[in-house]
Amino acid sequence: MKNWHWFLSTTRIACLAVGIIGTSARAEDIMTTDGKTYKNIKLSSETPSDIKVIHDGGISLIPKKLLKPEFIALHELSPAPVTTEEPTSEDVLAKTLVTFKSTVASFTTKDGRTFNSSDITKIEPNGLRLTTAAGILKLKFSELKASTQTALNYDPEKASTYEAAMDVKRQQDAATAMRLANATSEVESFTSHLRLSLVQNIGKGWICSAEILRNRDVDVVTSRTGSPFAGPKVVYDTVSKTQTMTVGRIARIMVFGLPSFSSLPADLQSRRQWSGKVYSVGNFLSKSASTGIETTITAAHIDKAEAVRWLAKNGNSVFYEASGELTPPEEEVQSGNFSGTGFAITADGRIGTAAHVVKNASEIFVTINGLPRKAEVEAINDGSDVAILKVRGNPLKPLILAKASTLKIGSELFCVGYPLVSQLGKNAKLTKGNLNSLTGLADDPHSIQMSVQIQPGNSGGPVCDTTGRVIGIVSKTGSTIAGARGVAGAVPQNVNFAAKAEKLLDLAATIPGVKLPTTPDVVAPAEERVMKSTFLISVRVSK
Repeated sequence: MKNWHWFLSTTRIACLAVGIIGTSARAEDIMTTDGKTYKNIKLSSETPSDIKVIHDGGISLIPKKLLKPEFIALHELSPAPVTTEEPTSEDVLAKTLVTFKSTVASFTTKDGRTFNSSDITKIEPNGLRLTTAAGILKLKFSELKASTQTALNYDPEKASTYEAAMDVKRQQDAATAMRLANATSEVESFTSHLRLSLVQNIGKGWICSAEILRNRDVDVVTSRTGSPFAGPKVVYDTVSKTQTMTVGRIARIMVFGLPSFSSLPADLQSRRQWSGKVYSVGNFLSKSASTGIETTITAAHIDKAEAVRWLAKNGNSVFYEASGELTPPEEEVQSGNFSGTGFAITADGRIGTAAHVVKNASEIFVTINGLPRKAEVEAINDGSDVAILKVRGNPLKPLILAKASTLKIGSELFCVGYPLVSQLGKNAKLTKGNLNSLTGLADDPHSIQMSVQIQPGNSGGPVCDTTGRVIGIVSKTGSTIAGARGVAGAVPQNVNFAAKAEKLLDLAATIPGVKLPTTPDVVAPAEERVMKSTFLISVRVSK
């Protein structure tokens, strides 16, 4: 008997699916207990808890608990599953709305405005939402007459609790919007185009070394044969092309979102590289498992949306930590020809410059009076970024080295050098600025900070006071991702650094027999003297 009952039930449901059971083939209107009306419905299918209907508005799935008992009986539907769950506050409010609409056609507010009950779309704990000809409207219970409040089961305590919760939500939404706006602004202001070399995988990201890239438009001139009968025999065309330049390097940066590269063959593992834009997301903190020493480096993500989300959640702070041993950044030796600047410090051919200009050099030439002289590194100090070269030839006119501490913050400075010789030419260039600080990047006591403008090629050049004394040697610029990570996340402008001249004095003291002059041997204007004693350094590096 049970099997027969199952057969009848499944047969009825199958027939219902094609709309032939009972009166399902006849179009009709129904109103559910939550106040919604479906016109010209046709039953499509049934499940234990829902029915699917086709109506003028489309196809809808209606919970059986919202159907009136007479509709269920008329269409021979199985009853909705019995539940012991307590009705939710929304269910109670929905039933209250149905009852109110069926008994009250219209209502009037305390200030005399009249509304149709059918315009009410929802009851909330603190008021009503209506859709009228004028648009969507919100009425608070405090605007309604006492009789209407009673009919709608107004509870002042619940209304107060609801409004307090809404105030908290509005504040949270405003705070979230502010965090997103700040994060978006920071991400957009600190975006860099990098070429990454992946060094070490740590958790969710990679420790990388990087080249900072910049695109520039250049005009390329090409020639073609002209007309043999008229016009020029050769026609020149100018085409604008985008050229990518390397403008700086980063020893170590943490980057998230990169591929795992785990499937690469062993012979390609050492060539893991990636190029594209990265977006700052704060800092990365690594703690050595053996020494306990903490290292913080800049962190970035390759996806802008993820960068905004992480910054909005964590702020500009250390947000990801790992324990283990960081692989020391490998110093990449680039082969090719490079240039820098140097200046005379003794009459017998000693030239002061920056260590990074001549380090790893296979050949070094110093151009003096238009002629290149071969030079050798006589002494070098990587930590202070200073070096001394030795050249042979005619006597030089040395500059005087002085301590930066003899100057006050804000003192005028000037620098002489050979920046961007391939674009700006091989004549010395002079720029001016001020002394900003007697310490360098991250309060480095070996350097000074200045606003004197510098470019690639200025490295190793003299930074002088108004009397022509050298108080610094051009070392680095802050306008790169390596030095730009500040509280505001902005890229600094005219923030440059020079090694203190006393570091060059200390290095010279390690060379036997070297005695540096303390007064200039020629009385001449300071800028003229420095220009004549500053030279172009050309370096060839072979791997």
